[in-house]
Amino acid sequence: MAKWSRVKGMTFRFAHNKELLFLLVGIVYGAALAFVGFMLAGVGHGSYLLLFVAAAPFSFVGFWPMFIFPLLMWGIVGWLLGSSSRFEQRLAVGITLFHYVSVALGLYVLMSPVGEFVLKMFQYDYWSAVIGTSIYLLGQILIWVGWLTRPRLR
Repeated sequence: MAKWSRVKGMTFRFAHNKELLFLLVGIVYGAALAFVGFMLAGVGHGSYLLLFVAAAPFSFVGFWPMFIFPLLMWGIVGWLLGSSSRFEQRLAVGITLFHYVSVALGLYVLMSPVGEFVLKMFQYDYWSAVIGTSIYLLGQILIWVGWLTRPRLR
């Protein structure tokens, strides 16, 4: 049974509370990546690599979107994965795959050689780099495990 929520005159439908939960988890994931990426950027003296990866493909737009779009993008992916619609789940996977392609393209084109940026990131703040990389990888693993272990919708 669908639940309805009313916020300032607007009505939103959540098929289950799972959509809302996944949305919030995605926003927290994006916020954590943006926060650690901001710490690693070090007011321009560090590395923007984690911010670039977390916000891709929107990181091509410019510097400031790299702080906002991780929250929006991963929140939307979480919401779509929490949906009971097959189309919406496939859309989330498509967004994630497009993210991977844009990361690879960006690392190849914009940040060549990548090794310098990775080394700079780990030299600037080793533990923040380890934590940020771990958060990113754990989130990506959870996205795929969550999607692959879901019962197939008809």
